[in-house]
Amino acid sequence: MSILEQLAHVGSELPIVEAAETKPVLPEITTQAQLDDILASHEQDEPLGLQFFPETCVHTLAVGEQVYIVNEFEASASITYPENDFTYVVPNAYDRSCLHLLARHGITCPVESLQTQANILGDLLPSPVLTGSLVPAFKANKALLQQQGNWEWYTKLRDAQFLADGPEFSVDHEKFMQNLTALKPKAQEQWASLPTDFPDKVPVHLTPNGQISGRFSTYAPNLQGLPKVLRPAFYVEPHRLCHLVAGDYRQIQPRILAALSGDSEWNRPFAEGIDFYRHCASAMFGKSYEDITDDERAVSKSISMGIVFGMGVDKMLETLEERDITSIDKAHAEALRQAFLDRFSTLMTWRDNLSTSKYAGKIEEDTAHRTLCLPSGRQIVYDAAGFSQQPLCSHLAQGIEAEIVLNAILKFRNACAERAINARIALVIHDELLIACRGTTADAQAAGDLLKTCMEEAFWEYPGMPHAEGIVKLSSPSVYWGADD
Repeated sequence: MSILEQLAHVGSELPIVEAAETKPVLPEITTQAQLDDILASHEQDEPLGLQFFPETCVHTLAVGEQVYIVNEFEASASITYPENDFTYVVPNAYDRSCLHLLARHGITCPVESLQTQANILGDLLPSPVLTGSLVPAFKANKALLQQQGNWEWYTKLRDAQFLADGPEFSVDHEKFMQNLTALKPKAQEQWASLPTDFPDKVPVHLTPNGQISGRFSTYAPNLQGLPKVLRPAFYVEPHRLCHLVAGDYRQIQPRILAALSGDSEWNRPFAEGIDFYRHCASAMFGKSYEDITDDERAVSKSISMGIVFGMGVDKMLETLEERDITSIDKAHAEALRQAFLDRFSTLMTWRDNLSTSKYAGKIEEDTAHRTLCLPSGRQIVYDAAGFSQQPLCSHLAQGIEAEIVLNAILKFRNACAERAINARIALVIHDELLIACRGTTADAQAAGDLLKTCMEEAFWEYPGMPHAEGIVKLSSPSVYWGADD
């Protein structure tokens, strides 16, 4: 068996990068014999990686400190861990040594794995194990993407590859340990090791489309899940020279549901500029808006969207207990839930009828897949078993949110380039964008104002969303993350 025949089955871990300009600067391997000669000199424990570039159908082989172009062979574009004399290590898309090695050869930063691409394409790709010639398969997939409205979404995610090279965070250890005591014991245990695991720098590993709805995800560590009380211990180097500003969409998913469902009662807080969760609490507790207490608003904030997305009474009680709200028993929780459903009956009826709406798409003939159609034209193909875990409106709201956030990111990136503003995205936290800006506080404030404009425009320009004011909350510039929120 040739070595190329053994390169298979682990395509889900391969980074995908643009390689159109790399071919002239890399040595070419055009025959199997040339490749065998290189691999023969390869040490058993030395990492070897293979890069796959779908648009140019080029393979790039990294051996030690050398990177080679491997033109098309009748072989897979993936890597396995075969039981032979070689150890094959798939380079992680965020492995710093891999990035530096590729950068020296003019290769742009890896941004996606094949599995991530499969999610982007809505599970429309064949198995990640791509054998044989790659050109026909890619052309067929591209045509399918264009036909089903996913090509624009895919190219936007490719345009957002700069996020993979975002700034790293530093931790004020004393402030971190001080703020850690404000968390419950279980949460303290979860986060206590973070400064130890990353004593020098905390990396930002952003995965575009890491969740199937298209939302960004983070890993190693999961900074999206970092409790807010710990955020003020984080800053971006150089300390005191780089300000952080956060732009946060105000209730973006409730706004999306209001626009799609047409429920006037659900939309009233946005139309009249009143507090959304106090309004929901008024519905639950059967009291006037003005008489709602802060504790009752806290109850509403904890469970309102959960009820819309199908939360039952037991889960309601569990959620409230996690937030130290223990004054609600099971009978009271059921009464609150029913009052909520009655007040927002138009929204609930719309939610319950989504399975037969234009957004439901279709169920494949094998009944194993289901297609969700977003207003932008993008289609997401779900595994039917996984899809049933949440109601359709949850997938729909999160999918639309993901597209709005991505458009805001690209708008801000382009606007900074046009205006020569030294600011960049530091982190994406669901519907919140955190930027790092070099310069004075005034410079950071100007960058924040630009971010706010870009986020508003991304929302207003999305199909079906209203041109409403006050949809973005902007934090004050601070050297610490979240210190002035």
